[in-house]
Amino acid sequence: MKSGYATTSTLRLRRARAFPSESFTHLVGNKQEMLIACISERAKRFDVPSDLSVLRDRETLAQVLASFGTKLVREVSDPTVICGIPAGDRRGGPGPRSARALNFIGREASRAALRKIMAEAQASGLLTGRPAELAEQFAGLLWRD
Repeated sequence: MKSGYATTSTLRLRRARAFPSESFTHLVGNKQEMLIACISERAKRFDVPSDLSVLRDRETLAQVLASFGTKLVREVSDPTVICGIPAGDRRGGPGPRSARALNFIGREASRAALRKIMAEAQASGLLTGRPAELAEQFAGLLWRD
């Protein structure tokens, strides 16, 4: 976080944690693999809990969606996330292909959770429409996409 993705080497990371070279590489791979693992782990925070409140009324649905939206905005605007996402340029970022993969990991985790919430709301008769489209509409309201 202090030096950014481009200027931090795996050697520097290994030394900071006092790992033997072969152990560190075996555990985390290269910088891109480590970054993808970190984002994948953070994306698990968007899993919808199995004990999700039963969506019996619009008020409960509104509370669940507000809570989810707040969590999503909080997670993606966390300084460790913002500092850890590389620019993907000639100065050492992972490049556009990896950046697209990273974007997909985070985006798909949140969209999958939203689709699950929307499917529950649809099954309860609170919403009509396709859960995937409803999830995209809700996410679009958050991100203006």
